[in-house]
Amino acid sequence: ENSENLRLLRDVFLAKGPESTSSCGWHVDDQMFWPATYQLPNQPMVDQTGINAWIALDDMPVNNGGSLAVAPASHSDSVSWRNDAYAALGFDDTFGDGISKDELFRVIKSGKVDTCGLERMAPRIHQQIEKTKKEFSFKQGDIIFMNRWLFHRSTDVTEKRKAAVKVVEDNALLKRYSLRYVTGSSSLPRGFMTELSVLGTN
Repeated sequence: ENSENLRLLRDVFLAKGPESTSSCGWHVDDQMFWPATYQLPNQPMVDQTGINAWIALDDMPVNNGGSLAVAPASHSDSVSWRNDAYAALGFDDTFGDGISKDELFRVIKSGKVDTCGLERMAPRIHQQIEKTKKEFSFKQGDIIFMNRWLFHRSTDVTEKRKAAVKVVEDNALLKRYSLRYVTGSSSLPRGFMTELSVLGTN
């Protein structure tokens, strides 16, 4: 059956340089980035399957920054602040299985949904996550698999890393490749726009 198969829903190549001044704060890749559904995972009938694969394309020691931090267990009901975070970010459970493209543009332009803005929208929750976060050191080729509803963020490049790349400019960018795997029966919700895979050919 399709539920026993895997489908690559979306992928993205990302890079962070020493002069990077902004990054996405604590977030999940649903609803606005890589949704398999617009429904939030707080009802038992909502499909919560799907994993993200985060692949380091460079060495990323934790003391250099530029890698990944996660909020442990934040995909589960055991985290008390999860639904409050969804609400603060403006996630809307009334979208169901999709909305029109015009409506989606309207929602994005309105600023009511701010996937990356948890620190601004809910500073108390942001501080709580910061106290319990887990950061990782990566070697080139390391992979971490995450539930698609796990809160995560990239880490800021440290002054140590910035000083190092001034000496070795040919490896200034910290690169990673991310993929979303879902069950074979999953599809993008109605109205959602996506780019071609970075692995696509002409």
